[in-house]
Amino acid sequence: MKNLFCILFPILLVSLSIQSFKVKAQTNAFADSLILLTEKAPDDTSKVQNFILIGQLMEGTDLEKARIFYFKAKRLSEKLNYHRGVLQFYSNYTFLLNITGVYDSSLYYNLTAVDYAQKHNDELYLGKSLVNTGTSYRNLGDFVKAIEYYQKGLKIFEKREDKVIEAQISSFLGALYNDISRYDTAIYYSQKAIRIAEEIGYVQIRAEAYGNLGNTLVNLDQFDKAEFYFLKSLELATELNHIQLLAALYLNIGNLYLQQEKFEEQYTYMLQALELAQELNLQENQVIALKGLGIYYLFTKSFDEAEKNALQALEIAEANQYLVEIAYIYNLLADISYAKNDISQALKYDKLAEESNDRVMNDIIQNSISDAREKYETAKKDHEIMTKSLTLEKRNNTIVWLGVSTFALIIFVIFIINNFRQKRRIHAQELKQLETEKQLSATEMLIEGEEKERKRLAKDLHDGLGGMLSGIKFSVNNLKDKIGTNQTQDFDRCIGMIDDSIKEMRHVAHSLMPEVLEKFGLDSALKNFCSDINSDAKESIVYQSFGLKEAKIDHQTSLTAYRVVQELINNAIKHAEAQNIMTQITVVDNSLNITVEDDGKGIDTTELHNKKGIGISNIENRVQFIGGTLDIQSEPAQGTSFYIELNLK
Repeated sequence: MKNLFCILFPILLVSLSIQSFKVKAQTNAFADSLILLTEKAPDDTSKVQNFILIGQLMEGTDLEKARIFYFKAKRLSEKLNYHRGVLQFYSNYTFLLNITGVYDSSLYYNLTAVDYAQKHNDELYLGKSLVNTGTSYRNLGDFVKAIEYYQKGLKIFEKREDKVIEAQISSFLGALYNDISRYDTAIYYSQKAIRIAEEIGYVQIRAEAYGNLGNTLVNLDQFDKAEFYFLKSLELATELNHIQLLAALYLNIGNLYLQQEKFEEQYTYMLQALELAQELNLQENQVIALKGLGIYYLFTKSFDEAEKNALQALEIAEANQYLVEIAYIYNLLADISYAKNDISQALKYDKLAEESNDRVMNDIIQNSISDAREKYETAKKDHEIMTKSLTLEKRNNTIVWLGVSTFALIIFVIFIINNFRQKRRIHAQELKQLETEKQLSATEMLIEGEEKERKRLAKDLHDGLGGMLSGIKFSVNNLKDKIGTNQTQDFDRCIGMIDDSIKEMRHVAHSLMPEVLEKFGLDSALKNFCSDINSDAKESIVYQSFGLKEAKIDHQTSLTAYRVVQELINNAIKHAEAQNIMTQITVVDNSLNITVEDDGKGIDTTELHNKKGIGISNIENRVQFIGGTLDIQSEPAQGTSFYIELNLK
């Protein structure tokens, strides 16, 4: 019975793209009239915007025409040197590619848009392009890259205080972390999306985030909570008449009831899911709904109906080459045949299911080989281009040498004139560098002295005071045995107090110089630190790391990262009065990125430099000493986010 449940999987409620403007077609007549007016208009930025609008209107009726008008907008924008128009083309055209399933091309154009936005210093569209790139990676199944780009985009929109897109990205991240089974983090971001959406009255994002939260709770087998959030999402989606969201929710709720073996409720939602999927022509949704109905009829012993629905699902899955679905359906057909006592047919379906699974594995292997071959060919072409460039460079060297010789005397005279000025500039730079080195040396001595003192205190506590306390406990135990039973309770209380003192002493010594950092590395040390706080305090700390175990991190950087996180979490608990703290450490491209977010009372960043405490100063000194960067985002009563980047090269 259990293996049937894996046939269904939840549809994640992630929007395809962030666009600047999206309009549905009212009538074809309106679109045709707009085309006639636009074609006669002069070539200016307004014409670009009309081309974009026409493309958006055409998305509901004629995708090819939509593509044509988007490219007209791009060509005219390039002619006018209208950078925002080019970026609007990328945003809208990649949306078109996503809804048609051309994810490779969508990724290419989104990465191009990121470079273009950076080149033209367009922060708004850089943020949107980063998020759209994350969506492309999500659609291609590269969840780690997707999270990386979503986080970069989120940082920009948090800085711009764009709560709408911040809520959208948080909802995306909730779905993505669910994808990679990081359920605590998925819940954190889904709840964050809900909180922001409630603040700004964004009902659609709240509905989607409720659905994502329900999916995560299903994976944690918290079915009652999942049902609560699914039904809240369903209520809002019905009010909005958000049919795409309804289509996903019917499947997810049906899957929830299937896992609880509530077959009548499961049947109701799967039937609604099938009807809506057929109306919207959602092929994959139809396959999943038909499978769900097949399972219902199997468990209610209506075997002919079960087989009919499973075969219909198989037909659609094979037409669309849903390889994983095909394997699941053959398993379902085999179970139906076993239930009908048709062992021969059941064995045939078992064999087909096994062959389908082999096809899926071969497809994965072939894709890996293709990726490797593509990388090899790219490297080969780069080498050929470099070789040709070197040959051309040798050919041109003679011509260049003649020109250089002609101007050599002039350059030499100019050099003599500027030599004195250059020496003065170099001398000034050397003085400045010397001053900087003195400051760094002082900081290094301060940090090293602090760490040595911590280590000495930890050793003295452990070896000196710890040994004395243990000796006192031993003596008290011996004394207890020699004195009458009347004082036993007092002795037990004393021993308990000594045990508490030893425990507290060890905790202090561990905080001063954690042995786990020396023995097992940064990841284990931070996990232990967060775990200790979670077990002893009412605050909740979510700790997440990516790529940390494989990274090579030197002792100084590890110690700096540990002390910074330790200081930030302690500040969040003691000063910000935070209840929930999110700590994330990732290693990407030789960079150690640290994010610590809390829901505390926040700080006024405009006054931060004037009222900087010892804790923040210590963090800045440690980060600057090893060449890192620190960014603080906060508002009063809105929590605080710290972003730290440390170079691992």
